[in-house]
Amino acid sequence: MKLRKDAHNGGFSNGLTLCGSESTRGLEKILENDDLIVYKNGYNHYVTLNMVKNSDTVEVSTIFENRGYETTTLEMLSSFALKGIKADKVHRLQSFWSAEGKLRTETIEELHLEPSWNRCGLRVEKFGNLGSMPVRKYFPFIALENSETKEFTAIQLYIPFSWQMEILCKEDETLSLVGGIADRDFGHWFKNIAPGETFTAPMSNHCQGEFTL
Repeated sequence: MKLRKDAHNGGFSNGLTLCGSESTRGLEKILENDDLIVYKNGYNHYVTLNMVKNSDTVEVSTIFENRGYETTTLEMLSSFALKGIKADKVHRLQSFWSAEGKLRTETIEELHLEPSWNRCGLRVEKFGNLGSMPVRKYFPFIALENSETKEFTAIQLYIPFSWQMEILCKEDETLSLVGGIADRDFGHWFKNIAPGETFTAPMSNHCQGEFTL
């Protein structure tokens, strides 16, 4: 997540992403079990991940709760965030409204998602749609493929308005994958959360395993 006034991430990331901000780094995990993870920061803000497992998929709902004494402003609240993904190909689906979807496949090298020589520069591939049409170039879907192991990590967003997804790398050859509502930078979105109020990000569905596209 990213709260207004909190510092951005490093690695020359300003203007590229709101991921990894001071807001996220300030979260401490206080509870974890098979279907629930809860984080808390020093302002009495809570972030809860509810997870429902269905066969080989996991549905995730992310909830922000303000238990503090002042109104705070969200500039980003992701629906999902995964890290440590080993992949060499990225699969996306492109289309326009009421048109047939077309598979777009690119390698990590083609997207320049390789760490810098000294591991200090953050690499970001950010995409999505703006407006009330969830499919107006891209479907709210992505799959990362590890060609060596024949494994995929796939995400589907359930969202009827502006959305985004981000692939990031910095310190090693693994990738992070984050997505949800289009944030302040990408979709000019923010949300004021008064004390006692909660906000729930759109649901996402996460799948990992061996597949054939």
